[in-house]
Amino acid sequence: DLAGAISKAEALRAAVAALEIPHAASSIGAQVSLSIGVAATIPSLQALPDTLVAAADAQLHQAKMAGRDRVCATPA
Repeated sequence: DLAGAISKAEALRAAVAALEIPHAASSIGAQVSLSIGVAATIPSLQALPDTLVAAADAQLHQAKMAGRDRVCATPA
């Protein structure tokens, strides 16, 4: 489910942030961070895997455009 996926993604993002890994080569921030795109759908014969992947990719793009180091999600 979408709420569970968001929760897992946010936990992963927070765990990486807590590691405080230096990222000297980055022009975005001094530490490694995660931007995560999340999408969920109810499986059906009409639901194509590519649609779910495209929805998650769009949310990843949204997370990056919104400032990175965040989780963005949508139902697919």
